[in-house]
Amino acid sequence: MKSKPRKRLVLGSVITITSARMEGGSNILACNYTGDHLATSDMKQNKRLWIGCGFNAFGQLYVVENERKIQNFKEIAINANVRNLKCSWSYSVSANECSLRMYGFIHGQTKNTKTVTADNSIKSLASCDRYCLLLLKNGSVFKYGVQCLEGQLEELIFQTNEIFTPKKISIFGDPTASSCTSHIKIDHIACGNNIMVALGKWNEVFTGTTQVHRFPKHVRIQQLVCGFEHALLLTYNGDIYSWGNGLGQLGLDVIGIEEKPVLLEAMAGIKIKCIAASGWHSAAISTFSDLYTWGFNSNGQLGLRIYKTGDVKEPALYVLPQLIDTANFNCCEAQDGGGCYPIKVVCGARHTIVLMNCGSIYATGWNAYGQLGLKNSTLYTDKFVCVLKIENIIDDDVEIVCGPWNTLIGMHKDGKYLLNDICIEH
Repeated sequence: MKSKPRKRLVLGSVITITSARMEGGSNILACNYTGDHLATSDMKQNKRLWIGCGFNAFGQLYVVENERKIQNFKEIAINANVRNLKCSWSYSVSANECSLRMYGFIHGQTKNTKTVTADNSIKSLASCDRYCLLLLKNGSVFKYGVQCLEGQLEELIFQTNEIFTPKKISIFGDPTASSCTSHIKIDHIACGNNIMVALGKWNEVFTGTTQVHRFPKHVRIQQLVCGFEHALLLTYNGDIYSWGNGLGQLGLDVIGIEEKPVLLEAMAGIKIKCIAASGWHSAAISTFSDLYTWGFNSNGQLGLRIYKTGDVKEPALYVLPQLIDTANFNCCEAQDGGGCYPIKVVCGARHTIVLMNCGSIYATGWNAYGQLGLKNSTLYTDKFVCVLKIENIIDDDVEIVCGPWNTLIGMHKDGKYLLNDICIEH
């Protein structure tokens, strides 16, 4: 039975909403935009506008309202100059030049703030529940214990062998062979709740602070990401390597532990330009703009159906990369031939966010804390749905940061975005 379209006024926008039936039995209210929401806060006078949604019980999303969860995207008061931003379960952390600023559950106190100053400019950050990592522009790496009663910056010393021969170690970097210690400059860092990895200037690969591999000199590293227990590495040649605890998220055809980077052969011959990982799943986008996901699909985070028909479940684990049909996204039907394709993918613990070249943002997975930005409090969606559209985007000008249970999006200070007033019923 067809529903009559109805109009709803949301944040100064008139949005036409029609009801449609999702494959598999879910009802989705699809939106046609007839207006727009122009950000009007004082933050627009600064260089950058940030919006966010999801878990906020500890005040980690910088919002004034005392809300345990933010169900739909709201503007958040992050310093507009911030480019380095990471989110964990209980806190968020940002960097500007030499200054590190944390919000949330810090040193045993909720809604706490902490500022730490490094002795050099901060190049990048990585965070997990217990600590955050700082990579300085001089190649040094420092660790800050967020959940300690009194935190302080601790420099990490990476261990290498003068003549490197791969040794068998645990995925947590505990050495089983003697090694010498020297000052090694680091280019990339990443961490998860149970794994920490780093890449040295001369292509050394570290798990913990112990070297587990070295790539040949001609290999150039583009990106490094971590899930809770695994790591992915992307080269400029478009190859993906994975290692860590493999419960499907490594993209290999076997389940087990890989102690050093292994080429993801299932993607061999497909040049990849972007990778993402969190929790126990992974994602990638090829240079042909194809989207792939693999690993756990317990809450639809891969964008694959949980139930085939009725109560018949689909597999909850996909050990090999699965091609996602983005042709069904239909984000710009009004344009000639559509032509929209994914340009960026980011993962949370059990959700995945995709940015399209037209500015549309799609989400799938767990939504118990509103981390997808959906209008209602449905627990999950196992199909990518459009939750937001940013107008007149430039690829590098939109930042997406996913914590385990939240999502943050940064755009140009004059950012014009449209909230998709979607409700999903299971």
